[in-house]
Amino acid sequence: VGELARALTSLADGLDVPEPDDDEEEGGPVVLVLEPDDAVRRRCLESTPPGPRVRFVSDPMEALEAAMDEEVLGAVLPAGGGARGGYAVARSLRTLEGLARLPIAFTGVEESVEARVKAVHAGGRVVFAEGVGPSVLRAVGEVFSEPDGDAPTVLLVDDDPDMGEVVRPIVERRGWQFAHLLDPGDVFAALATHHPDAVLLDVRMGAIGGFDVCRALRASAPHRDLPILFLTANASEEVRVACFEAGGDDYLQKPVLPTELLARLEVRIERLRLLRDRARRDSLTGLAMRGAAYERIEAAMAQAKRHGRPLALGLLDLDRFKQINDELGHVVGDRVLSAVGALLRDALRPNDVAGRWGGEEIIVALPDTGAGEGKRAFERLLGAVRALDIPGVSDREVTFSGGVAYLSVDGDDLRTLLNRADARLYAAKAAGRAQVVDAEADEVETP
Repeated sequence: VGELARALTSLADGLDVPEPDDDEEEGGPVVLVLEPDDAVRRRCLESTPPGPRVRFVSDPMEALEAAMDEEVLGAVLPAGGGARGGYAVARSLRTLEGLARLPIAFTGVEESVEARVKAVHAGGRVVFAEGVGPSVLRAVGEVFSEPDGDAPTVLLVDDDPDMGEVVRPIVERRGWQFAHLLDPGDVFAALATHHPDAVLLDVRMGAIGGFDVCRALRASAPHRDLPILFLTANASEEVRVACFEAGGDDYLQKPVLPTELLARLEVRIERLRLLRDRARRDSLTGLAMRGAAYERIEAAMAQAKRHGRPLALGLLDLDRFKQINDELGHVVGDRVLSAVGALLRDALRPNDVAGRWGGEEIIVALPDTGAGEGKRAFERLLGAVRALDIPGVSDREVTFSGGVAYLSVDGDDLRTLLNRADARLYAAKAAGRAQVVDAEADEVETP
C-alpha cells in the first residue's frame, strides 16, 4: 500500500491539477467521489443534494491528486480489490498526511455479510449496495458533513480526585474538553454548565452511587440520549448487568486503557451528534428544522439584546410553489427546495440562522442587521434565487416573497416578530409577489 501511494504521489507531482467541472462549486471542504461516468455525474449535480461540496474524480490518480489539493471530508469509492480498486485507493488515501482517519464510503457492495465485512475491513464507514446517485450523496452528506465546530466535552463524575488526573490527559490529548465533578449531587448543575457530549460515571461514590445518578439522568427528558459510560473496578457479571439495567450505554474496567476509553467515547459521541443532526436538520434543504431554528433564533435574539445589537427576522415563501409541484412534478419541486436551501447555506454568514419553517416557507434571522439593511439583504437573496439554474424548471422563474421584522423596532420577543414578519409576507404576496416588505406603511413596487 505504501509503495502504491508513493508511486501515485510521484506521478501526481508531474501532472497539472485538473480544473474543476464548470458545474462544481469552488472553495470549502469537499467529499471526493470516484465516478468516471459523465451521465451519473450530471444526474447527481442536477439533484443538488444538501451537504458538503462534492468533487468528482475519474480515476485513482485524480483521487489522490485531489486529496493533496483539497481539504477533504471523506471519499466515496466503488467497492473492489486489485491495485486500482476502491479498497486499494482507500488505503492509499489514508497514507497521506492528515488523512489517516479519512471517512470512506463504498458503493456497489454486494449484499452478503462477507462482502460487507470486507468493505468495512478496507476502511468503509458506510457501504451502499447501489452505485453513486443522488440518494447515496444525500446519505453521505449526513455522515461526512463538516464536524461540529466545538470540540466534544467529556464530564467525569467520580469522587476520587486522582481519577481526574488519570482521565484528563487522555481526553485533552485527543483535543476534547474535560470537566471533573467530585460531588454527584451537583450533576445537573454540571450538565447545565458544561453541556457534555458524554458522561463517565463511577459506580461507587459515597451516599449517591453511580447507578442512582444514571437513573436520575435517564428520568430527565433532556438527558435521556446522553451517552453514559460506567467506570468500575469490579467487572463481575452482576455489576456489568447492573450497569445496563441502570441505563448505562457501556462500561470500562479500572484501570482504564487510554485507547479503549477513547474508542468507546468516540463511537458514542459520533453517533449522538449524527442523531441530533438528523433530528434538527431538514433532509431536503439542509436547513434547520422548525424547532431547531426556533431555538437558535431565540438564542441569537437573547445575545443581540444583551449587547444592544440589531437583528432582522425574515419569513420567505416561494412563489407559486404549488403550481411547480402540480405542473412540473414533485421531483422538480423538491429540486427547487434543495437548490434554494443550498444557496442559503452558501450565502449566509456563520452566525445567521436559516430554517425550513414549513412547506415552501423559510425563516431567516440576520444578527447585526438593522432596519432597512435587512430588506436590502433579503432583496439580494431574491436576486440570487432568480438567477438559479434549476434543471426541469424550464423557463419558469423561481422567486420568493418576503416579510421582514426588526428586533426592538417591531418587538422584543420572537412571537411578536413572527407576527409582524408574517403580516408583511402576506402584504408582499398581495402586492404582486417576488418582493420584500419590511413595513406595512412602505410603498410596495412590483419589480
